[in-house]
Amino acid sequence: MATTAANASSSTSICTICQTLADEKPKPGILPCLGCQQLFCYQHIGQHRQNLADQLDTVVINERNNLFENISKLEENCDQYVEQQLKEINDWELKSFEIIKETAENARLTLHAMALNECVGLRERFTRLTTELTNKQQTDNYFEQDIQVLKHKFQQLKHDIESFGLKVHINSDLKSIELISIKKKPSASDSFIDHLLLTQTPIKYINARNSGKIYAVNENLLAFEHRDARDIDLYDTVDLSMKTMSRTDDGGFNLCYSTYLQSFLYLIQSRRPEWYHLYQWSIIGHGEPKKMELNISEKIYQITCYETNLLVLFYSFTIEKWKLNSLKLDTRWRKPMTCEQDESIKMIRMNSLYYALVVEKPDGCYFELRNNSMSIIGSVKIIYDYYLELISLPNEIGWLLFYHYNTRNTYIIDNQLNKHEQKFMEALQVKDIVTQGKYMIIRYDKQANDISKTKKDCIEYYQWH
Repeated sequence: MATTAANASSSTSICTICQTLADEKPKPGILPCLGCQQLFCYQHIGQHRQNLADQLDTVVINERNNLFENISKLEENCDQYVEQQLKEINDWELKSFEIIKETAENARLTLHAMALNECVGLRERFTRLTTELTNKQQTDNYFEQDIQVLKHKFQQLKHDIESFGLKVHINSDLKSIELISIKKKPSASDSFIDHLLLTQTPIKYINARNSGKIYAVNENLLAFEHRDARDIDLYDTVDLSMKTMSRTDDGGFNLCYSTYLQSFLYLIQSRRPEWYHLYQWSIIGHGEPKKMELNISEKIYQITCYETNLLVLFYSFTIEKWKLNSLKLDTRWRKPMTCEQDESIKMIRMNSLYYALVVEKPDGCYFELRNNSMSIIGSVKIIYDYYLELISLPNEIGWLLFYHYNTRNTYIIDNQLNKHEQKFMEALQVKDIVTQGKYMIIRYDKQANDISKTKKDCIEYYQWH
């Protein structure tokens, strides 16, 4: 009898709460909870919901009430909170006044000195010309051209004397100069993508169950890569239609999308000799890929696109920038400009302002920000692995370092080389993130960790302000 009951129990999903009660006969779980994904019987589903309501009352509502008290206290004592900041402004005012007085006095002294020097210079020119004139009169050694030269010199001196003066330039447009500013202290929720997710609702929400790596083609078209870039699914987020591009040649890697060419670019490795060829695969017409004929004489390590630029990183750690509108080489940088002899470049990206590199040094990996001439502005030590994505944020205000399969290390490095952890984004288990113009496109993992599970395996569009 006991054996029969055990077999029946093992083949039927039992209510989660019934399993914890020894004095009641277990009932089958027929009602699922969309949050915790557990099953409950009709009797205990109400108890489960009541437990959730109690948690909401004791945790969230109590927290809300505590925050209300804190905000009220802050409003009552606002003047006390800003007292120190007001003292800083007053001190700055006094110090600035003293600096202005000192600057004005220095300007007066400079004006007197420069005026005296100008007068001395004019007197010396007059003396030299008088001496030259006297000598010619006494020696009777002059001709027509000598008279014309002397006449011109005296006329020029007369003009300089009559136009004598020093112009004082005072910048009176003080409003255009940010002498002092008030800025809000950064908080954990005021940090780039975290702030976006916490303060905005997505402007578009789609449920595209596609396991391929995601690319943003334009505002309404997403692409998903499969089989080493042999298949690419094009998903229209407006009419929800799907088209697949397929090719028959060897597997490719280092896929990137060129908005300018409206094409995917990727590398294919030839076997003999071992070499990498660059191919262009247009999304218009969905034809076969074409080999790009660039005059490249080194083995390619990595490629990336930005507007009309193609960046090529070679195994020698030479970097070349090519123009896609002409397929001509624009700039080439070699060692030691790209990196030192004991260093290697793992990744390179660019936007209109900077180049961003991940460089491996003897003591670890570093994010390096560089100007348009490839000179280093600064660096930050980071963690590097194969699944790192380095993304330029919209408005070019910083760089997102996103680690696939290890979202606990997601952070942003701004253009001042400050690091901002994205804790909220990490908690949501984001699978992919791409940018397209002013949009940030986020795809969540199949096990997305939000309360209602509604983000599971979905894609959201956020507008960057």
